[in-house]
Amino acid sequence: MGIFPEIYPGKGSPVACGSITRAGRNKSMNEKKVAFIICVNDMRAYTECKYYLDHLRVPEGYETDVISIAEAPSMTAGYNAGMLSTDAGYKVYMHQDVLIVNPDFIRDMLRVFAAD
Repeated sequence: MGIFPEIYPGKGSPVACGSITRAGRNKSMNEKKVAFIICVNDMRAYTECKYYLDHLRVPEGYETDVISIAEAPSMTAGYNAGMLSTDAGYKVYMHQDVLIVNPDFIRDMLRVFAAD
């Protein structure tokens, strides 16, 4: 592994800081995509986190992307690498030990942003 964190697009992971961002009106962002960006240093915890992500209900017309980042020099470097690797209009920054147990999390999150 190199100095830069490895990025595994399409893989599942857990939630860390629980931060959620919505991209600005950048034309290159896919407003129908939600990315879960997860820094991983414990595969057992990540596996459980991924289980819950795989069971989220995805609203019709939307897609998800799970990006796991291993061996990042810091959590912020890992999150930045994940952010740059996706065109998702919505990004959820997580650590592997965060479990999203609400199957309607995505729908609920979209409602919050729609109300803004």
